[in-house]
Amino acid sequence: DNHTWDVFIERNIDNDNMDRLLFIDVLTGATVSVETHGERYTPLLRGIIFFDWMENQVKLVTPNGVIQDHPFIINSFGIRRIDWVVSHDRKSIAWTLTREIDNTALITTTSLSDIDGSNIREMFVDGPREGVRALPVAFSSDNSKLYMDSHPDGLSQFSPYTQYAGLFSLDLTSGDITPLPGEPSCFCGAGFGSGMLLRLFLNNNLDGFDVNVYSVDGGEPRTISAITRRNYTQAGDVLLSDDGAFAVYALSQVRGFGTAEQIVRTVFIQVDLLTLEQEIINNPITT
Repeated sequence: DNHTWDVFIERNIDNDNMDRLLFIDVLTGATVSVETHGERYTPLLRGIIFFDWMENQVKLVTPNGVIQDHPFIINSFGIRRIDWVVSHDRKSIAWTLTREIDNTALITTTSLSDIDGSNIREMFVDGPREGVRALPVAFSSDNSKLYMDSHPDGLSQFSPYTQYAGLFSLDLTSGDITPLPGEPSCFCGAGFGSGMLLRLFLNNNLDGFDVNVYSVDGGEPRTISAITRRNYTQAGDVLLSDDGAFAVYALSQVRGFGTAEQIVRTVFIQVDLLTLEQEIINNPITT
């Protein structure tokens, strides 16, 4: 109980697209290996939550190698999609269940609970809307709000990074819905942290991404000009440092996405939020 575990993923270890999770005890060096058909692996306090696409169910795996159905986020008949997000302190979890009605309209129910499943409550019902579902993105730093997206259903399968269309704030006390600054916006990458919203915008020359920095409480954005990188037109997975001084995102050139001939080249861009500058911090990787 007092040990710390590092967790690593080896993806697509066989022709069946199976992944391998490696739990490593930082104190003893002991390693536990678990094989899964999973996606969206998310650390909790005592394990990893993920979606098992083979069994079409949300799963929980613990460092002893035991995989079980998640005890309270459960797939059932009629549910088209399950998404979740965990608070920064890993004490709370929010999740959405999206159902389809009349073959086109989507209704999304958002629920919230403590990480152990206590204090479950329904917070928000969105829809019915055609082709759009509500997607949880992040908790605010004080866990008083949940940031969500009015998300075009089905488009994510055509992009290597999650993109967002219309971000809004859900007050977890009052239930009030408020559009975030600059929203709705482009269908592009975003990240939250330290009271800020970062939005990536492909520039007019299609050779780099400007970064717009907003306060989540409103006001005009600061714009950080793009680093030009020819034919690198996919970007996302924005992370902010805890002190709000830096951010990083992935910038990729993708050819033949989703085909056997797919080729990906990726650089990481560091964003200095104090000097308002971007820089490339690695040589291109092809993973």
